[in-house]
Amino acid sequence: MRLVPFVASAVLAYTLVPSARADCTPGGLATLAARGLVPAFDPSVREYRIPRPPGGSLELITRPCATSVEVYARSTRQTPNRITPVWAGDGAPVDVVLYERWREVGRYTLRIDDSLPPPPPVPVVRSIAASDLSPAYAPHITRYTVPSELEVPGERTFSAGVVPVVVTVGDPFVDDPFVDDPFVGDPFSPTQPVTVMVNGTLVTPGEVFDAWAPPGGHVDVVAYRNWVELARYRLDVTAADIEPPNPDVDPPDPDVDPPDPDLQVIPAEYREALRRLLASDPEAAAAYAAFEAGPAEDKVPGQKTLNFRGHDGVMTSVEVATALMGWIEVARSAAASEDPATLLARYTLVELALTRALGRSPITPSAALSTASVTELRAALREARPLLASALRGAETQNMGRSTPLINPDAPGPVTLPGQDVLEGRVCVGGRPADVGDGDGGDLAALGLSASQCTLFPGGIVGNDTRPYVERLGCVRHQGNRGTCAAFAIASALEMAHAVEYDVLPNLSEQTIYYEAKRHDGDKGDGLYAGASLEHLATLDSLLPVESEWSYNPSPKRSAVTCQGVMCYEESCAGYDEACSDTAHQGQRVCTSHDHSLFCHWEAAATSGGVALNGSSPELWDPYDTEGSVLLLKAALSVDWQVVLSINANTAFTDAVEADGYLDYEGSDVWSGSGHALHVVAYIDNSELEALVPGAPPGDYAKPGYGEGEGGYFVLRNSWGPCAGDGGYVYASYRWMRPVNFVYGARVFNSINVSQL
Repeated sequence: MRLVPFVASAVLAYTLVPSARADCTPGGLATLAARGLVPAFDPSVREYRIPRPPGGSLELITRPCATSVEVYARSTRQTPNRITPVWAGDGAPVDVVLYERWREVGRYTLRIDDSLPPPPPVPVVRSIAASDLSPAYAPHITRYTVPSELEVPGERTFSAGVVPVVVTVGDPFVDDPFVDDPFVGDPFSPTQPVTVMVNGTLVTPGEVFDAWAPPGGHVDVVAYRNWVELARYRLDVTAADIEPPNPDVDPPDPDVDPPDPDLQVIPAEYREALRRLLASDPEAAAAYAAFEAGPAEDKVPGQKTLNFRGHDGVMTSVEVATALMGWIEVARSAAASEDPATLLARYTLVELALTRALGRSPITPSAALSTASVTELRAALREARPLLASALRGAETQNMGRSTPLINPDAPGPVTLPGQDVLEGRVCVGGRPADVGDGDGGDLAALGLSASQCTLFPGGIVGNDTRPYVERLGCVRHQGNRGTCAAFAIASALEMAHAVEYDVLPNLSEQTIYYEAKRHDGDKGDGLYAGASLEHLATLDSLLPVESEWSYNPSPKRSAVTCQGVMCYEESCAGYDEACSDTAHQGQRVCTSHDHSLFCHWEAAATSGGVALNGSSPELWDPYDTEGSVLLLKAALSVDWQVVLSINANTAFTDAVEADGYLDYEGSDVWSGSGHALHVVAYIDNSELEALVPGAPPGDYAKPGYGEGEGGYFVLRNSWGPCAGDGGYVYASYRWMRPVNFVYGARVFNSINVSQL
């Protein structure tokens, strides 16, 4: 290979000049490059081994022999001769599949082999400068020591716990031997620079960054390209009078030096945030250790089956997310809680809630904190907490908008709601028929209920409540045989937001919401991250239509099969006559012919009109401060903001689903569970609960070790039909929300940006 420099528009670049391969076949690859590939690439060899990538993602370069062939790896389309990141942190084989006109013509398999040595760090970090760094920096040395108290001559003395670090990076075109392959051509673009994070914070190369690491701690320096980890270096911080440990002479004592949790399954950009959280919270560390010791199926992103017995006596199976997806959400929430913009958004919410409750805000204006640090914002939130708790106490019942409850509390047993319609033979439970968009009730199709089955209980909160939120909810729905809970939670939240803002209740298309979010997510299996989905939906140019435009497909006969490209299911479309496919997103593949070539892409059903989400959806849940997070959720609901909650559907949760909906948590360590998303529609404190539902079990709050606080419940709207919980609702006690891995995240938004209904 030869590097040919050229100058264009004052930008220096390099082009890698490839050679041709004489042994190419139409169903083969001319290029397959991955770090540590064993054996060396040969187009005729279809099985390879690679070491486990250190950050979970690997860089892959492919080039098909035939230009008419498309290449996919883990459902990600590969651009010929371009580096593409591919997730491999689950340890499953990476299949590189070749398609011509969407017909498989070839396949290569890369298997993770833990017996192979990890790839050496890519020498893209030119230097790491820290006072008294030992040994001197060299790209191949990954571990160093620095003293905890540093004095820089002529400048300043750094106290224990602060380590000033300067990192410089090189030119990825020159310094990465990965691209030194005669069959690789121009694998970079100017938008693929090397980025560096120090202790989880993005830093500017060449500038001093004051890293926080107390004696005995360490500083992590990690280089990424497209968030694929290229190199990782560790600086152990030692006191001046302590000899640095020598692992060859002094092996670690597990009783004194417990091993760090294995966070390789967590995406690299959130890993350090989770590491800091686990180090600060023994309960969280114990929960993660239980996850590490748990079943293998929970350690890969995706879905698993959860079974519960509904009030109709039928054992029902639903798809929920694996525990790994929950821990990734926890890590994201922890990272967001270290972000000044997120903390300022939380403080602004507190200011708004106080103004709504008191007629004024007695705290420092949020505008005055626009440039505040994380420490200052956290202090401001702590100072505002007592005022917020006092202002919200009882505020949830100040605006009773209805004169009568939905049900008669004296009626025996389950009852049917009076005055509610039946949609295509299905009962509308837990809300009301929409003002627009119900169509044939595809999102109710999994129910198959008669009017005598499964509705609200006399002793439940929703059926007795007279607050206006009940009139802003559509019928309780059922996600059926698909892992689409996030789409259902988001749809319910958008519908309520529209009813608040426009006084019109729509039934929005969960099918479209899931399609749009899943296409962006990129994973070919079921399941979504609710927060990331909300962020993406806010960027769409198109509107989210109503149910009647593209009705939900519960896919009752669907089953998973070995993936053929992104086709990972069969019988997805049985009995369904709208746009559909055997993919997770169920979009329809549309192909057109041009100049003797076939061009194919995925499409949603053709729709018109709909709504668009407001662009802001900050993370409210702080795993460092779950007590404060409970208050923030109450504040959001008090000002009509919508909350989409990601939770651990553990045994306490499923017990409530099989009973009357009250999540009566006794404080036991129930770590096992699954990821699930719901819409939070209301809250009620114990002081108001007794008046609303005499004899209802109080929502306990005061778990030992956390201090006293008033108990109560959040009202969670589920998507498992009205035979789950109280007519489809679960009442989560504030106490249940406290353990760090019971709630994964809570995203909020406050308005609909566009409505064309």
